[in-house]
Amino acid sequence: MNVAIFEVCRNPEIRKQTETLLLSQAFERLRIPCQVYSNDGIWQRRTFLNRSLLQKSLTEDTVDVVHLALHGDREGLVLGWSQAEKIRDRRPQTRLSPSDIESMTQWRGKLIVSGAASVYPLAESFLNAGASGVVVPERSISYQNLIPFLEGFYGKIASRQSPQPALDSAIRQFPDLQSFRLLSRRGTGGLS
Repeated sequence: MNVAIFEVCRNPEIRKQTETLLLSQAFERLRIPCQVYSNDGIWQRRTFLNRSLLQKSLTEDTVDVVHLALHGDREGLVLGWSQAEKIRDRRPQTRLSPSDIESMTQWRGKLIVSGAASVYPLAESFLNAGASGVVVPERSISYQNLIPFLEGFYGKIASRQSPQPALDSAIRQFPDLQSFRLLSRRGTGGLS
């Protein structure tokens, strides 16, 4: 299994323990290969994401799983924020729209994972693009147990357990995160 983590911080100038940092450390403990693409200043190899770079990154190193540490909403995934001085005044500047997502063949066969409920409205777009599944919470969650929850989930996936049993196991361990769902297509039907 090889994971690509994509992160676009709203406030990359502030040093903090981000989801991506903690998750990459968990992957190191689990010996899961991962590549980090982040605009956060804590990374030596800082990446400023755009559609072209995202497409290229998804085709490298046989990526199986895509972890999105991105904000999103019905209008799309945020790939860039405005540069307002006050963080609370920063607004999405660049987005990957639902139709952009659907037109990208690079999602095909990949498992998409996000801890952000704001990505949930985009699940169908990933599935329409050919993603094998989308693991995302239906509603906002507490981030208190997110990293150990994801570490348990990814640990099961790395040991070749399929996504639904891996997710069920993580939810049993952290019931406060029971709003996570595995969305997928069965045959020609809708979401399951």
